[in-house]
Amino acid sequence: MLPSIRNTFNESTAEAPPVALQPHSVYSPTYDLFISYSHKQTEAVQEFVNAIRKKKDALSIFYDRNSIPAGGMWIREISEAIQNSKSVLCILTPEYSKSDVCWDEFQCAKVMELRTKKSIIKTISFIKDEDMPPMFAIYNYIDCTEADVQKLKSCADQFI
Repeated sequence: MLPSIRNTFNESTAEAPPVALQPHSVYSPTYDLFISYSHKQTEAVQEFVNAIRKKKDALSIFYDRNSIPAGGMWIREISEAIQNSKSVLCILTPEYSKSDVCWDEFQCAKVMELRTKKSIIKTISFIKDEDMPPMFAIYNYIDCTEADVQKLKSCADQFI
């Protein structure tokens, strides 16, 4: 799980330190696509990633199953990968909505949208979520419900 973002402050002056934001021109993505998903959908997401790579192997994808080295600092790796991605694909399911890690990834991507003034969040509805949080629901999504893996794989073209 990504740590909550908290401002530290100087207790003697009770002033929050200035937040250093990267200038817009410094933003230089390393990844074409970051995939955010609940691990309950690992098998389907792996098939989706394989479908993308089959169509365009040169696409740089951050997929935690093969992008974080064993023993790696996964919280930092995920945060930095989102900061350095052109697009963040969120595969929405009820489990995604309930996952603290998924929420943190989504919020990090939202911060990057605000910093860069670019729309980087893309969503796929993979399993219908009657209680989808409004934060996720404001984005148009590709409909691959109900857990239609073939449909998920066929939408790979849209991310190439």
